[in-house]
Amino acid sequence: MESDSADTSISNEDQSGCHGNDEASETIAICIKNLCHSEDMTDVSFVFPNDGNRRVRAHKLVLSVRSPVFKAMFYGGLPENPENISIPDISANVFTEFIRYIYTDKAELDDRTVTELLYASNKYQFAAMMQKCEEYLLNALSVDNACTVFSQASVFDMTKLKAEVMSYINIHALEVFKSPDFQNLTKDCLADILSSEDITASEFDIIEAILQWAEQKCKSRDLEPTGMNMREVLGDLLYKLRILSLSLQQFSEIVAVSGILRDDEELCFYRYFSRGVKSETTSKFSAIERRRLPPLSVELGSIFSKGNRVGHMVARETFNFKVRKPFRLLQMEFMELPDVSPNFSYIQLTNCEEDNHVAHIKILETYMVEGSTHSETILETVRSNKIGKIRLNIEFNRKKENHRLTVNVRKHCHVCGVQTALNYQETGQTSNYNQFTGSSNKSYPTKSIADGIDLQIKEQHIVRLITLVKIPEEDA
Repeated sequence: MESDSADTSISNEDQSGCHGNDEASETIAICIKNLCHSEDMTDVSFVFPNDGNRRVRAHKLVLSVRSPVFKAMFYGGLPENPENISIPDISANVFTEFIRYIYTDKAELDDRTVTELLYASNKYQFAAMMQKCEEYLLNALSVDNACTVFSQASVFDMTKLKAEVMSYINIHALEVFKSPDFQNLTKDCLADILSSEDITASEFDIIEAILQWAEQKCKSRDLEPTGMNMREVLGDLLYKLRILSLSLQQFSEIVAVSGILRDDEELCFYRYFSRGVKSETTSKFSAIERRRLPPLSVELGSIFSKGNRVGHMVARETFNFKVRKPFRLLQMEFMELPDVSPNFSYIQLTNCEEDNHVAHIKILETYMVEGSTHSETILETVRSNKIGKIRLNIEFNRKKENHRLTVNVRKHCHVCGVQTALNYQETGQTSNYNQFTGSSNKSYPTKSIADGIDLQIKEQHIVRLITLVKIPEEDA
C-alpha cells in the first residue's frame, strides 16, 4: 500500500470545508467546493493500479448526491463499503477531474481527456458531466475529428450528439472522407453514415473513400489489399454503395478496376449499364441517387446592417422567412456572448466567476398551415460563452405560411443562478419617407439570401451565419 504521502485529495491546496472567520457567510455550494480541496472528513479512497496505486480520497455523501451509481454503491440495498475501491479502467488524473466536477461543477476538458471523462460519466451515470463533454465535442467539431466524435456518440448511445455529428458529416462529406480520421471508423459506424440520404458528395467520391477505407483495414490486418480481400472486409457494406447510380464510365473507372466484384457480377453490371438488363446481382444495389445538393452558408452580417448596442435581459433575434422554393435549415453559427451591458451593471449582485457563466439558448418555430397556427420549441440547450455552431434540421416550404424562428439567449451563472444582461447590437432598420404626410417610418428590410428564399431579421444580431440546403421539389 502507498504511504500517506501518496494519498491525494482533489487538489493540493490546503483548504477544508467551511472555515475561517467567514464561516457563517459561506453558502452550501462554497462549502462543498472547499471540501474538494481537503482530505477533511473523507471516508473513501479510490486506488488506481495502473498509476502506481495512486489514491484519490473523497466523501461518499457528496458523490452519492450527484451519481446514482455511487448512491447504490455506498447506500443501496447491498452497499459496498471497502476502504479502498480499485479503478483499473480510468486514469487517476482523469478521475480526479471527474470528481472535481462533482464537487464544483467545473472541469478542465481537452482533446486528450474528453473521451475518458465521457467514459467515466457514462460508467457512473453522471448526466451533468456527460452534457459538459457533449458540449465540448460539439464546439470542437471539425472535419479532422468528426468521425471520432461520431464513434464516441455511438459507443455511449448519445442519440442527440450522434444526429448533430451526422448532420455535420453530411454537410462536409467530401472533406471528412478525405481526412485521416475517416480511416478509424468502425464498420458499424460506416454503415450508419452510408445509410444517410443527405451526404453532399457524389456516389463516385463515396465509393472511392470506402475503397480506401477497405484498403487501409486490409493493411491493418496484414492482408494484401486485393479486391477480394477488400470485399471480405466490406462485407454487407458493399450493398450500401449505390453502384447503379453511377454512369458506365464511372463504374469502369472506380468499381470494375478495384476487383471487389466477381467476374460474373461484373458482367451483370455491364449488361445493366449498357442495355438496362436487371439481374439478381444488380437488384441487391440501389439506383436511387442521394439528395446531395451542396449546402449554402449565408453570412448575415454582410447582408443586414447593424445598429447600436443595447442591453437586454433576454436577447432575441427573429427570422421571418418567405419561401418560394423549399429548403432545409441545417445549422446556425452564433456570435460569442458579448460583455454585460453597462446599463445593467447593477444586475451583478454577486462575485460570480466568469467561468460559471453559461448561455441558455431557446429556439421557437411558428408557422401557419391552412389558417391554423402552429408553434413549438424546437431546441433548448445550454452552451458556454462561445456558443459556437448549433445543428438543426428544419424544413421550410410553401405549405407553411408566415414561417418564423425566434432565437432567445440569456446569460446566467449556473452556480448561483444570477442572470446578466447581454449587450448585442440591434438589427439595422431603413427609413421610408412618405411624400404625402412628410413623415418617415422605420422598418426592417427583407433581403433575398438565395434563389427563392427571402429573409427578414428583427431585434438583435445574435446569429452570425446560417447554413441551408435546397430540397428537390419532388421531396418537398
